[in-house]
Amino acid sequence: MAKHVTLADVAKRVGMAPSTVSRALRDSPRVTPATRARIHQIAEDMNFQPNTLAQSIRNQQTDTIGIIVSNILNPYFTELLRGIGDELALSGKRMVLFNTDEQAAKETRFLNALTGQMVDGLIIASTGGIDNYDKLTQTTPTVFVDRVPNADSIHHYDAVLTDNPVATRDLTQRLIDAGSKRIGFIGSQVAFSAIERLNGYQQALTDNGLPAKRNLTRQTDYTPAATAKALNELLQQEKIDSLIVADSVILSQVMKLLKQQGKLDAFKLGTFDYLSWFDYLDVDLVAVQQSTYAIGHAAVTTLLNRIATPTAPITTQRLPVTLHQNF
Repeated sequence: MAKHVTLADVAKRVGMAPSTVSRALRDSPRVTPATRARIHQIAEDMNFQPNTLAQSIRNQQTDTIGIIVSNILNPYFTELLRGIGDELALSGKRMVLFNTDEQAAKETRFLNALTGQMVDGLIIASTGGIDNYDKLTQTTPTVFVDRVPNADSIHHYDAVLTDNPVATRDLTQRLIDAGSKRIGFIGSQVAFSAIERLNGYQQALTDNGLPAKRNLTRQTDYTPAATAKALNELLQQEKIDSLIVADSVILSQVMKLLKQQGKLDAFKLGTFDYLSWFDYLDVDLVAVQQSTYAIGHAAVTTLLNRIATPTAPITTQRLPVTLHQNF
């Protein structure tokens, strides 16, 4: 196995002190251009690779950003990560990714691991089950995306979000305009976005003189059994004529259940997270297309600004949506 070439090896070949070689490789103006060029060439010839870990310890900067998402199988997070990754690549930063499966215990463990690795910053899609982020993130610059742990967190952390209340109000309005009177709602267990979307749904009902009844709403934990229970209760007990669900993952479960019951074409559906294959569905559907890639891009920009200026005012960005309707 070839020996790893060290800075001392390069210094010995050049015939200079390791400190001078180090400065030259960092293009310090304290070393003449000619000497810098010569040292760079010798280091390249020797296949010298800098010890980035040692540099990180010295500089207290790792050029690494920790990313925590709640469900990597959700197409929303796939697109979000693409936006994050593309923007980090432009900035020369690397990412370390963790998936929590919506489990607060996993999120806590991953946060401890990331802060232990001295990442330069964190981008988090919170599970919503943690209330001590100040202790977990310590002094690490942090940006929340998609959801924040609780309403108060908006005042303490930067956030890049979808305008959930407006989006769900407009989505519900489309169904009302199409003649729906008893619109059911199945939300997710994600407290922040679920509450915001429920508020938008209820606002649309109130604006149109329809009762915003709690018995028309249910929640699922994403398991097929929980979704089936919620759907069947709304169909049998509440006699809904249309349905809004929190996202495309729940939508796929609902559509499977409705098809099994032979009712897929009997309901108008509304959902978040428009996907291109929705256009080929033989079902009446209104879908919210979030600015997901842009959220990832904005999250990185916001985080890098926070790293550069720790004392800047806290910001919350809410990005607009587009509605897709096939009826």
